[in-house]
Amino acid sequence: LISYFFHPRDLDRRRQDRAISLSYYAAAPLAFLPLSGAGFLVAILGLALLEDLSGAEVIAFAIGFLAGGVTLLAIVGDFLLIAVTMLVRGLRRSLLRALAMCATFILVAPLLLVLFVLLPPLLALWIESVILSFAR
Repeated sequence: LISYFFHPRDLDRRRQDRAISLSYYAAAPLAFLPLSGAGFLVAILGLALLEDLSGAEVIAFAIGFLAGGVTLLAIVGDFLLIAVTMLVRGLRRSLLRALAMCATFILVAPLLLVLFVLLPPLLALWIESVILSFAR
């Protein structure tokens, strides 16, 4: 998604390939996203599913929730900062192009998350419930 903004047509093919590899380096912080997302999800599920929590347990889950959320924001922010810096300073592209890249990522990433991460398990559960309803 982001590599599209890193291969301008005015560069020769070899420099375009180098620019695309720079975009892959910029995406390196996103490798930590599943780890922090898992911690965030555990905190959310813990708060939602456990009803009889003492005050200390609620505080522990709240701290986990905040830590996971801050970590997620820091990772995405770090990725966007690195990508914008590489695009503007490394490839000497306009700030408008960098802002368009950020806007594209912010708008499209949640959609991709829903399509490829959340939707398949939900679809599998729905299919299983339909199959089990016919088995009765």
